[in-house]
Formats: sequence, structure tokens, C-alpha cells
Amino acid sequence: MKVVFWSAVRGQTGASAGMIAAAFACSVFERKNVFLIRTNCSESGLETVLMSGRSVREELKGVGIGAALRAMRAGTLDCRMLADCAVTLPGSRISFLPGSLSEEVFRQPDESEERELTDQLIELACREYDLVFVEAGIPGKEQPHGGLERQDVEVICLNQNKQVLDRYFDKEEEKENRYYLIGMYRMDSDYTLKNLKKIYPHLQGRTAILPWCTEYQDACSRGEPYRFFMRNAEAGKDEPNYRFIRECKGISSMLTAGREMR
Repeated sequence: MKVVFWSAVRGQTGASAGMIAAAFACSVFERKNVFLIRTNCSESGLETVLMSGRSVREELKGVGIGAALRAMRAGTLDCRMLADCAVTLPGSRISFLPGSLSEEVFRQPDESEERELTDQLIELACREYDLVFVEAGIPGKEQPHGGLERQDVEVICLNQNKQVLDRYFDKEEEKENRYYLIGMYRMDSDYTLKNLKKIYPHLQGRTAILPWCTEYQDACSRGEPYRFFMRNAEAGKDEPNYRFIRECKGISSMLTAGREMR
């Protein structure tokens, strides 16, 4: 199943951290094999969150989108090559295709070649993995991709900023397979989900939240979100990260079973 994550505005919705939390939740709680990819060939926040605690430059040599691009040009890109180009995250069922290193020596793709590569990678990943999560950028600004237009589920990453929400929902068109994820959610905000649903009817029954969690954010800063989930997967009601884990379970249910949210 292909799940495409969009951000309503760049850098303000916690889209990368939200997609990674959703991936680990599906891996840990639903026992799904998950593949992470995005729609451009450069490095992004995914590397920072998933690998910043290690020697990224050394670990990415010979793998990533650059290696997949060379295989595509050589006509050797297949499911096995895709697995060889990906990085398996420790303690999880998650594989990640990193972006290319800026100093890597290969001819950079033009836009049409980059779209062709992305579509091939998504198609191959969908054959081999239970879930393929695609980080796609901002709706309306991303170049058309056949691989994006045929998604099974679409997730729009939002925040609690009313100006951002007003701009987004002013042009929103309702889609049956579209869900919303409000990241970095603050319980003490005036714009609680209950209040936001009164202002934006599209949110009704199709919205999950990812509460602000300092320990999770620290784990992402260290490049070790998997350690956070391993420590907290069975958090009880009296533990500080219980609410965060409960919401992650809700996100995984929403994505894998299409269960209605709040």
C-alpha cells in the first residue's frame, strides 16, 4: 500500500518526524514492513532524523538514491537492487532510501529523469513491502508524478497555526482517501482538535494528532527514534509518554485499516 505524505507548509508541520513516527508505529504495532522514500534526489530532513547520530557520509557510500539512479541508467534496477540501495533501520521492519550525497560523483538527474526514477522506485517498493511511505513536499508545488497520483492513502501534515490552516483549507478539495495529521500538537493551545473541527469540517473523522513529546524530539535529534519506540512501546497510562504512544497506535490503525479517527 502506498501512503503519500504532504506538508501544508514547508518546515512548520513536523512532517518528517510525523512520517517517521507513523512508520515506526506501523512497524512495531501492526508488524508491517515499511519502506521510506521521497520525491527528490537530494538530502532532506529524513537523513537528519534517522541517521544524524552516526557517520552518515560513510554509511551512505554506495547506497541511496544515487546508487538507484545509476542502476536505472544501466538498466539493472530491480527489487533486489532496490534492497541493496536501501538502509535497514536498527530494531525495526523499516527500510529507508537516503538522498544522494552532494559530493557523490555522478551526473545529476534532470526533472523528467528524476520523476522517472521516483516512479520506478515506488513501483518496485510496492511489490516488496507492506507499506510504502512517500515524503512528497507541498501540494500543488510538486511536479506531477504518476507514482503520486495513484496513491492508496494521502496524508496532509498540518499544525495548529490558524493562518496556515486558513490558507490550506481555502483551496482544499475533499478526497475519500485523504487523512490529516496535526504534528507537534499542543494540548494547551486554543486551537484544540475539537475547536479546529468546528472551523474546518474536512477534519471531522479523518484526523490524527501527534502530541509534542520532548523525549521523542530528543531521540530524533540524536538520530535514534527507534530507541524511543523500543523503550516506550508498552508505556502504561501512568507513564509520561503514554499519550504519545496511544496516538501513534491510532495513526497506524488509520493508515493500515482505514479506521475513522476523531
